[in-house]
Order: sequence, then C-alpha cells, then structure tokens
Amino acid sequence: GGPHALNGPGGSVEKMIAQEKQAGLDRAETFLGFADQIDQVRRELVELLGNLKSEGKKIAAFGAPAKATTLMYHFGIGPEIIDFIADDSPLKQGLYSPGLHIPVLSGDEIAKRKPDYLVILAWNFAEPIMKNYKFFQQGGGRFIVPLPQVKVC
Repeated sequence: GGPHALNGPGGSVEKMIAQEKQAGLDRAETFLGFADQIDQVRRELVELLGNLKSEGKKIAAFGAPAKATTLMYHFGIGPEIIDFIADDSPLKQGLYSPGLHIPVLSGDEIAKRKPDYLVILAWNFAEPIMKNYKFFQQGGGRFIVPLPQVKVC
C-alpha cells in the first residue's frame, strides 16, 4: 500500500472495521478475549470482592476505559462494591461511569481516601499503573488485577 492506502473508496480502514466485526471484536466476550475463562474470572472476582466488602474493606478501582465499563457490567460490579474509580485522564474525572454511577476521580484521591484494595480495570496497563502508584502498595494497599486471571498484588 502506497501513501494512499488509507484513503479512497474501499480503503483499508473500512476493511479493518469489517474484519474486526467478523472476528467478533465488537462483542464484549471476544473483546475480553477468553469467553470460556471469563465466567470463571467473574465468579472469582465477585466472590473476592464480596468477601472483602463483608470484612469492611474499602475498594476502589483504577482506570476508566470503555472496556472497563463493559467488564464491570459483565461482572455485575457496581457502586455497592466500588467506592470510586481513579483515572489519570482529566477528561474522565468528575464524571460517573456510564450506567453504573460510580464517581471517576483523580489519582490523587487514592492517597486521600486510602482504599484497602484497588481493582485495576485498565488491566492491560497493570504493570505501569502499579509502578506509578507504588506508594499505595507501600502503604499497605493491595492491587487486584482481574484479567487474564484474578490476581491480588
């Protein structure tokens, strides 16, 4: 493809979108990548969060990408479990996560509100997030990475 590969009728963008649809990438399960595993993850995560909540632990989440909302819907995790979602993007702060009404606040709120656990919703960025928020772990907080399998760090 020369310099005009992306332009013009039938350009590769439309083709890519069509291929993604065909591959099922527009559906939550495929998008999450492991449809059969996802139910096991859901059970583990819901059980873990339920137990922590019943022990009186404070749980927040980190990262508000669209797929996180999909994930939370799919797992049935709402405001009764998650106190707030921290996100570094000022565009998302001050909003409520769509449909779930969990407030999205700045990352600074982690230090202020001191949750016991932080569920990393942007799980594909778990490593850099845990590095950036090392103080949270050092202060006794634990990260929960939901995918590809539930992990408490």
